[in-house]
Amino acid sequence: KTVLQITSIIFSYVFLLLRDHGGEQAPVRLFSFLNLVFLLLAVAVTLYSGYRFLARDRRTELMAEALATGFYSGCLPGIPGTYGSLLGVALYFVLPKDGMAYALCLAAVSGAAIWASSVHSRTLGEKDPTEINADEIAGMLVAYWGLTPGPAGLLAGFILFRLFDILKPPPVSHAEKAPGGWGIVLDDLAAGAYAGLGLRIFYWILEAL
Repeated sequence: KTVLQITSIIFSYVFLLLRDHGGEQAPVRLFSFLNLVFLLLAVAVTLYSGYRFLARDRRTELMAEALATGFYSGCLPGIPGTYGSLLGVALYFVLPKDGMAYALCLAAVSGAAIWASSVHSRTLGEKDPTEINADEIAGMLVAYWGLTPGPAGLLAGFILFRLFDILKPPPVSHAEKAPGGWGIVLDDLAAGAYAGLGLRIFYWILEAL
């Protein structure tokens, strides 16, 4: 993990030096790409090492329960999926809107949702407990990825995500067949991708009017 982080920092410095001091475009693009690759690898290994650390502790189950249920919003009566989606909208407001920073945050939230859902569903002995709504939080963030929606866009994205999450058109319906937390979360990420596409069409129609 440390080696990957240091390597990413080195490539980042080289990229910035070349970019800001008139370097040729080919090396600039190369080191920009290398920096991105090693940064993503460092994030993945960091999350995995955190998982290995937490797996040794009994408190893991409590932490997984809190994350998987959207800090227990999924335990409220009624519509846990909608509660999770609303939390996703709220989380969108506090995340950085820069493309790379948002992507890293989305990867971290999705990874945490997969891990927490795996642990909590295993603890309960159920494949997809209804109280788990961390998947809706991650899926809602996918719907807004790359966009800067206003109030109408936020509402449209929310409605579209809930619609696709309920109807589960392919490949959403196939994604939920994956094992463990992957099946719990991947279908919502796919529903979020559908909602994001629908939101872009929504904006295109508004511009055409």
